[in-house]
Amino acid sequence: MGDGVYIIVKSDVEVVREESGKGEIVIAKQGPGECIGEIALISKAPRTATVRTFTRVDAVTIERGAFTALLVHVAPLRKIFEQVMQERVERSKERSGATE
Repeated sequence: MGDGVYIIVKSDVEVVREESGKGEIVIAKQGPGECIGEIALISKAPRTATVRTFTRVDAVTIERGAFTALLVHVAPLRKIFEQVMQERVERSKERSGATE
């Protein structure tokens, strides 16, 4: 399970996942203002991808406990993250299907 959510302040990252028979594929590119790590915290499951960067990245970290408290006490924020999570899962499925 993830340890926190990371909000990218500066630079870009690639989100990659190992696909059986396909090797490593880039499933997303994230940049300033975007977050990574929320899927593992919301779903209480292991991380679904790896993030890599080619330059220095500045990011804000929200630790698991603080993030959970925010979601419990700020319902609109939870809905936003659930929507983002759903969109990413759907986009990931589309990309996986597109590479077959």
